[in-house]
Amino acid sequence: MMRTRLINLPIVLLIMLIACISGSSQTSTATLKGVVTDSSEKVLPGAALTLTQNSTGLKRTFTADDGGQFTFTFLEPGNYSLEVQATGFKKYKLPDINLQVTQSAELRVVLQAGDIAESITVSSEQTTLQLDTASSSLSGIVQRKQIDDLPLNGRNVFQLAQLEAGVNTSPGSRSSLPSLAAGGVGEMSINGGRTLTNEIVVDGIPITNKADNLPSLRPSPEAVSEFRIVTNSYSAELGRTGGGALNFSIRSGGNKIRATLFEFLRNDAFDATNFFVNNTGQKKEKLRFNQFGGNLGGPVYLPRFGQGGDPIKKAEGLFFFFNYEGLRISRSNLRQSIVPTLLMRNGDFSELLGAVIPNVNVRDTAGNLIPARAGMIYVPGALVAAGQPGAGSRIVFANNIITANRINPVGKNVISNYPLPNLSGRTNNYVVNSPINSDQNQIIARMDYNLSQKHLIYGRVIKDFSYDFTAGPFPGLISGTVASPFLDSRSWSVVLDYVWTLSPRIVFHANAGNTRFAGNSRTLSDGFDPTSLGFPSYVANASGDSRVFPSFTVQGYTGLGPTRNFGNAKNVQDTASFNQDISLLFGAHSIKAGANERIYRLYNTRPDDPAGNYTFTRGFTARTPTDAQSGDSLASLMLGNPANGRLAIAPLPAVQNLYYSFFAQDDWTVNRRLTLNLGLRWEADLGNTERYNRLTTFDIGGAFPISSLSVAFPTATNLGTKTINIRGVVNPVGRGSVSDREQYDRDLNNWGPRIGLAFKLNDKTIIRAGGAIYYASTSGGGFSTATLGVSDLAETAFIASLDNNVTPTPGTNLSNPYPNGIVQPSGVFPGPYYGYGQQTLPVKVRNIRQPKIGQWNLNIQRELPWKLKAQIAYAGSASIALLSGPTDLNQLTPEVAALGATILNTTVANPFLTLPVEQRPAASTILGRPTVTVAQLLRPYPQFGNVVSYNI
Repeated sequence: MMRTRLINLPIVLLIMLIACISGSSQTSTATLKGVVTDSSEKVLPGAALTLTQNSTGLKRTFTADDGGQFTFTFLEPGNYSLEVQATGFKKYKLPDINLQVTQSAELRVVLQAGDIAESITVSSEQTTLQLDTASSSLSGIVQRKQIDDLPLNGRNVFQLAQLEAGVNTSPGSRSSLPSLAAGGVGEMSINGGRTLTNEIVVDGIPITNKADNLPSLRPSPEAVSEFRIVTNSYSAELGRTGGGALNFSIRSGGNKIRATLFEFLRNDAFDATNFFVNNTGQKKEKLRFNQFGGNLGGPVYLPRFGQGGDPIKKAEGLFFFFNYEGLRISRSNLRQSIVPTLLMRNGDFSELLGAVIPNVNVRDTAGNLIPARAGMIYVPGALVAAGQPGAGSRIVFANNIITANRINPVGKNVISNYPLPNLSGRTNNYVVNSPINSDQNQIIARMDYNLSQKHLIYGRVIKDFSYDFTAGPFPGLISGTVASPFLDSRSWSVVLDYVWTLSPRIVFHANAGNTRFAGNSRTLSDGFDPTSLGFPSYVANASGDSRVFPSFTVQGYTGLGPTRNFGNAKNVQDTASFNQDISLLFGAHSIKAGANERIYRLYNTRPDDPAGNYTFTRGFTARTPTDAQSGDSLASLMLGNPANGRLAIAPLPAVQNLYYSFFAQDDWTVNRRLTLNLGLRWEADLGNTERYNRLTTFDIGGAFPISSLSVAFPTATNLGTKTINIRGVVNPVGRGSVSDREQYDRDLNNWGPRIGLAFKLNDKTIIRAGGAIYYASTSGGGFSTATLGVSDLAETAFIASLDNNVTPTPGTNLSNPYPNGIVQPSGVFPGPYYGYGQQTLPVKVRNIRQPKIGQWNLNIQRELPWKLKAQIAYAGSASIALLSGPTDLNQLTPEVAALGATILNTTVANPFLTLPVEQRPAASTILGRPTVTVAQLLRPYPQFGNVVSYNI
């Protein structure tokens, strides 16, 4: 059962107290402020202002203070009209104010003397400054018209973020994919910040997930009102980002019924034939692309029962908006592969024979001494001894044909799954147009209810249904190198938002929401029985319910089976967010303060390598293990001799981490020319906990049960006899207090000051500058068992050789890959020997901090004719304590590496096998062999293989 966790600190109690009277931490609303004067620029205190939202008729009122100043906060983006009245002056009407997401607009209201019964109407172009006079941050807005008018292949609204200076798409970014599901802007770098660190908010709640900080969904562009991209020195309202922030606002209904229908079509009938398709004689790649939908918004009509008159009546203050978007893609992708020829499938590799290698003679299996040739296939085994014919080389197969008695039945069965070539030659000899299909749907619904001028509430739901199929390069059940051909995903996001105007100067706001991504992937070989290839039954039994075709990497050829870490998998992620905030106006000070609490959850069922993962190289079939002119990886597969492999059974983690933040922001209008932005933010991104307490951390200096080993190195190494100190141990997270269950030490000293200014040089020129400190998330990096640091990963290594890849391990091949048995999950932490002898040990270190980023900017904005503005800016940033991974902590030091490959690859008697029985590594590990290399013993942690950290 999962336990609720709280930070037991006085500062957090203070945060929660202030949250009851604090200001917005994640909002998409706008602010309108300004000053009321007469024609002589004398301020007019007490002027009455009424602001009306044009689409809904909602009114807000304000009375100008002693300085003639007014401020309207928490305004939904859209069009407004303003009326101003003061005794002795004509009524002032401004009908067309356009407010944007998170905008702080400044208005100049000049009243003319006269009878209040008279009125004047002015244009917002004459009164509203086009420049940002209240903020020092760098940002830009993507408006509704841009979304409608600009080309947008796939209708991915995240692509439009690149319109803002400083936003760059990383190579291979998912922002180009025509998908309604996750991906896109998270893989963009904003002003040099790291990808996958950006904050993305829709209607005030984050939509990024825990695993890799990508958005769990993307809203249909037809449903987006507009969005803002903030790139540098933003206010204390935003945090948990290492780059920038994007703030989206979903459209809402109004007093009038409005509807839209759309269809975007692409078809191969409109496309020219690809040059390479023509060259191979294939048909044109198929493409059927239809993206369609519509939306409807307006007032809600309710039935009138027994009241006479019209049967339905428009409900006062109740509005709806609904959007549907569908995507249907059916296309093909030209795939070229390298497959074995018909001769190779039967063990005949004579096609590989090349030029004679001068001055090298070898002995074949018929006993003949023949000149060595490039491409020869040799019998895996020891080299011919000195003084014998063919000395220094393995024995070669006569005529380069593997004899029937040498062919491994599993290897032959695996190779039979390759299709026959449909093109001549041995490279790129198979081509096919593989189908790719996508069926996606998204609905967005929003309901706004204006209970009164003081109480506003709305709810919004986004729901995605997506089904994708990507065929591999081969037909049938074997997908080649495609990880998961079938992907079925469900995403949804919900938010409930409430605004309470206590008075024109005090506005309280709160919202709560959750975003979920649930993805299910499976392979074409779902349910495949490995015994049908000839594998022993114990391999099939270890796969359990995750039976798939094993993964085979065959260097120089297209692989077979799903790539590692994929198979049948389920990935569910939740991001829950809670905000409580307020806006307070005190004279020239516009103060906001608020608290934000989040819960990030991840449940993942990735089976890792339940059917086995094997890599084949030319090494075992070359003249010598390192010869590059002979041998072939497919021949090694035919003989059943992988270079390495593993079978891993992963636990199913259920991981959670909590995030807390508090901020206070004061935008101080010092005078009509100068505004100061002063803020402070505190945040804490706490470490992971796991429902069943299976998380681990790596203590780099911790005491391993074996403290030291004495090793007598061979004389040729000139190392003599050394005592090797052993340190480093994997520890389970605590099972006591709340903080003990967390995977990282708590980092609670994350204070982020904000300071900036906006100086109005004149009515058309603004000088702005700002600086701030931010803290990025400690989440991300993936969602596998390895990247999460979950213990109880049961890995069994394939022991390919005991003598540095000269001779295959006796009795170990594809027909019996794990003769010492398969390691099974124990269900409990294995103890201090955890990872002992493991080929690759994924770890998390405990003493990490939230990455710290400093940003600053200086910019000048100038208003130009025709509603244009120009900006020149300098923006800078610097970061420390950035997370990286995966990083091997068990690399050789420069001093050891300087010994050279000859010494380091020398094998010595395994000293670990001289220990008492209870301290010896398991026979199925890399340290269970009779010999080990000098390099292994001189590693920082010789008791482990690769120690891969995912958060240093």
